[in-house]
Amino acid sequence: MYWSMGGKYRLNPRYAYAALWRAINMAQERQRHGAGEALAYMGHYCHVVKLDAKQAIKMYRAALEMDPSNETAGTVMVERYILRGRLERAADIY
Repeated sequence: MYWSMGGKYRLNPRYAYAALWRAINMAQERQRHGAGEALAYMGHYCHVVKLDAKQAIKMYRAALEMDPSNETAGTVMVERYILRGRLERAADIY
């Protein structure tokens, strides 16, 4: 996957960003389990590359809605809630 290749493949929207959206759309159309993981990676992309924390959180939340057992998105959201002192919200995820 482009994300793991790093460099221009992670930073240039023609690569990782486009591939993640294709994966999300394909998984949603087929109602497959992989949509949650693709949304979690899109959250990483929004956070790390676009520096857009609000959009990243939306992607992580969408990942958890698609797949409540998604460990990637769950971990990020729990850490976020703990840092903000929202321990009850963190406990709700796990």
